Amino acid sequence: MNFSEELDRYENVLINKFKNHVVLKNISKLSDNNLKRLLLQRRLISLEFTPLYEQTICGLEHEEAKKILRWLIIEEYPPNNQNHREDLVTDMMKLGLTKKEILNVKPTTLTNMTIKKLFDSIEYSENNYDIKALSTLNIAMEVLVSEEYGVIIPELQKRFAFNFIGSAFYGPHYQHDSKNTLGGHSNKLNGVIKNFVDSKEKLEIAKNCMANACEIKMEFYDQFSNNISK
Repeated sequence: MNFSEELDRYENVLINKFKNHVVLKNISKLSDNNLKRLLLQRRLISLEFTPLYEQTICGLEHEEAKKILRWLIIEEYPPNNQNHREDLVTDMMKLGLTKKEILNVKPTTLTNMTIKKLFDSIEYSENNYDIKALSTLNIAMEVLVSEEYGVIIPELQKRFAFNFIGSAFYGPHYQHDSKNTLGGHSNKLNGVIKNFVDSKEKLEIAKNCMANACEIKMEFYDQFSNNISK
């Protein structure tokens, strides 16, 4: 068995499953207010990027993996420009949200649960931690992020005349988090993961963690299912 090819195949299975979530599949049926509410809650997940990656770095054994996660964190905070948190607020304000609405929003119970499950999923264990944590982060915080924004951005363009070219956050993340972007975030993480997966046992560990990460992401969107207009 070619383990790299199987990882790619399974990743594509999860991407298709995720994109078929009732909310992502019917995002055009959310009202403007409910779409904005979704984005406000989704921002709270984005804020956990750095804590999740810093926690993981402390548990990793392989220096190559540590270097990539350190680089990804540095990417979040360019020294001579806005950081990605500021970029996200910039884009959200272009949708008509106020800074007060964005910064003062409180997490729902399900958003808090999502955050807790993300941290639980990278909990340290002595056996194969690098594979477990990296497989989780790659799906939850890279690959599926690009897929989310690939669905959301066209809706923002249609409703709010959102300019993809001028996007500070959504557009760049759609591009550099994609598994198909050479040298992108997911592309680099995938390269490391594939180097570690050299047996059927490790392949199953990676796939289980990938599947769990996908489920966590889908559970976040479950809270908006009742807002789909019939």
